[in-house]
This record gives sequence, C-alpha cells and structure tokens, in this order.
Amino acid sequence: MRWHVGVVVGLLLASASAHATTIFTDWTSVDIAGNSASGTLGTIAVAISGGDISFAVTSGSSSLFADPAHFTPAIPSGDFVEFTGSFTSTFTYTITFSAPVANPILHVGSLASTITFSGITLTKISGEPEFVVTGSTVTGESPLQGGLDRNGTVLLNGTFSAITFTVDALDLYTNDRDGIALQIGADFSSVPEPAVSTLAGTALLAAHGLRSRKGRRIGARR
Repeated sequence: MRWHVGVVVGLLLASASAHATTIFTDWTSVDIAGNSASGTLGTIAVAISGGDISFAVTSGSSSLFADPAHFTPAIPSGDFVEFTGSFTSTFTYTITFSAPVANPILHVGSLASTITFSGITLTKISGEPEFVVTGSTVTGESPLQGGLDRNGTVLLNGTFSAITFTVDALDLYTNDRDGIALQIGADFSSVPEPAVSTLAGTALLAAHGLRSRKGRRIGARR
C-alpha cells in the first residue's frame, strides 16, 4: 500500500476532529480580595474580573454542571468561578482572552439575577424554561418570589477577545448578594489545544518514517 504525507496527516487529524467537543476553562487561580480569577482554555489564557468574585473551584472536582437537562454539554466534574449580583447596585464584569475566541459558551448556574451583555446577541443552548434568554440578556428566577435559582447554557454569537457584562439581582438577598456559578467553554475548532499541534507533528514524523521505509525497500530491491 502506498501512503502519502497528506493522507497520513489528514487521517490522523480527522481522527482527532471526530473526537473533538467543546472544551472548558481550567481555572487555576482566584483572588477574592482582588475580585479576579484566571485560567486557560486550551492554549488561550482566560481571566474574569470586576464586581464581586466570591468563590471558585480549581480542583476539577465540581459536579455543578453535570446535569445534561440543564447544561450542554454537561460537565461530570470540573471547575467554576462564582460571581455575584447585587439588588442595590449594578456590578460589571469583564472576561478577557489572550487570543480571539469564536462563539464562546457560558454555563450559568444558580441564577436569580439579570445578566446583560450589551451589544452581544445571545442564543440559548439549553436550560430550564425559567432560564430566559432574550436579545442580550439572561434572566433567572428569584426564590423570594416563589421560584428557584435557574440554570442553563448560552452561546455568545461572534468572536471575542474581551466580553463585558453587567449583573443585577432580582431581589434583596442576605448580604445583598446573589451568587452565580460560571464556566466558559468554546468549540475545539476555534481554540486549538496543545494536543492538536503535537498530533500534527506526530503525523508528519510518521509519514516521514513511512516514506523512509518505502525508500529502503526500494533500495533493497536494487
């Protein structure tokens, strides 16, 4: 069988693509005093700051986003950052990426606030009926009005290096805070992971080896 470099590379990368899914941020640090958190999304550095960053799980041990009825795709075990909404004042947050990210998705958990992404059109991917996405806003439901905090996934349409949003709690909670869990993801194709470049290099080396062996067999027949 004759193999060509392009065929080998294509087959190996196609195999990787077939298994590619949404990847999520590996949150590595949180500074509660400084109201910020940071991590990586594949090869891209991610940070969130502003308002009130109150908590984070960086050990990969949280099952908060594990319910496939609410989150797409569900995360059996992972990280998250908690930011808050206030009833008495509007909090502003900014997410930054070290390189542009296309159509990022946000898992939003325990939402009893309105989140507004000014100038960004949102698409609801999944979530409870009371997790309402309209235009540039996402709204949960207030437990103080007889409901429950709500959960879901939204997609931000466009390509972004920075995303700014505001949060307003729906009711006056204890300590005037509505804690909201967040995880940030993106399609594998828009955020290359280190494994992809490694695989490409492996494919090229493998193809070179095939060509070399083919050359030796040809030479042996002389």
